[in-house]
This record gives sequence, C-alpha cells and structure tokens, in this order.
Amino acid sequence: MGASGSTVTVVPGKTPCLVCLFGEDLPRRRETCDTVGVIAAAPQMTTAYQAAEALKLLTGNYDDLRSTFVSFDLWSNERAEVDVRGRRRPTCKSCGPAPTYPYLNREKGTDAAVLCGRDTVQIRLRNVKEWDLQTVAATARRLDDGARMNDHLVSFRVNGHRLVVFRDGRVLVHHARDAAEARRVCAQYLGM
Repeated sequence: MGASGSTVTVVPGKTPCLVCLFGEDLPRRRETCDTVGVIAAAPQMTTAYQAAEALKLLTGNYDDLRSTFVSFDLWSNERAEVDVRGRRRPTCKSCGPAPTYPYLNREKGTDAAVLCGRDTVQIRLRNVKEWDLQTVAATARRLDDGARMNDHLVSFRVNGHRLVVFRDGRVLVHHARDAAEARRVCAQYLGM
C-alpha cells in the first residue's frame, strides 16, 4: 500500500513462517490501499521479488533462495533487509510439529450479527481490545469530509455504507446485506 512493500520466502518445514518471525499478535495497520492509495511501482517491485523467488523454487534452486525479509518504501527511498535464517521456532503454532494455526482459529477472527430490521451488521473483532480512535478518525477523514468522532466512537460514510467504529472493538456497518459484505467493507476500509 502507498509506496511500500515487503516480502519473505517461506519454505514449509525449512524456513520461518510469519508467526515465527512476528509472533501471534501481529500489529495491525489500519491503512489499506483504499484509504491511502498505492503507487503502481510498489506492487510491481514486490511481485518482481516474489516472481524471482517462485522461479527458484520451481526450478529446484533452493540454495539461491533469498534468506531475508525485505521491506521497502519507494517514496522515502528506504530499504531494510533482515536475515531470517535460524529464526524458525520449533514450537511455532503455525509451522511447528503440532500446528494449531492460530490465524485460522475463531478467537482471532470476528463475530458478526445481523441486526434485524436495521439493514446493519455488527462486527466484533476478537483480537482488538481497543481501537485507537485518533488513527481511525484520521483514516475516516481521508474517506469522508463529514466524518465525526467523540470519546467513544468514529462515524463515517464510504461507498454507500455508514461505519460506526466503537472504541471497544465493535463496528456497525450500515447498509450491508449480510455478514460477508460487512466483513469485506471492514477489511477494505479499516484493514482488519
């Protein structure tokens, strides 16, 4: 998103996965391509890295695989590369010997309830204890000049939906037909 991208090559059973590298409670960015845009060169650069790694895998050139996590920002001309060799955790819950796949676990997901007669779906994020309403408000104002905020919530309109984001992790998505649409809207505009 924006002008940035990152990539790492994950080879099951050989290299660390994202949970090995970052832990189970990854910090979530609230920005999305829909809220901050994207400079076309950023996904092109990311896919160039990924395509080269895929070709190495497909041709069996495992010794030539990149063993680093690469992150870059084309706008600020910054690039970081971190060696990930030796960071595979033998007890990892995603790629270890007894995987439980924490990101597929219901506790990491969302609960959704269609509010009868209101054309509204309530989404409750299980892994969000509390929203940073200032950050949500900044995103909302980029999408809707009429966005409003108080100590308890942020309310804004985007693409025919009204979203009300409560500090405690709940989001009301007005004008959503079902839970799937509400989740899609939340993912698109709130990065969840």
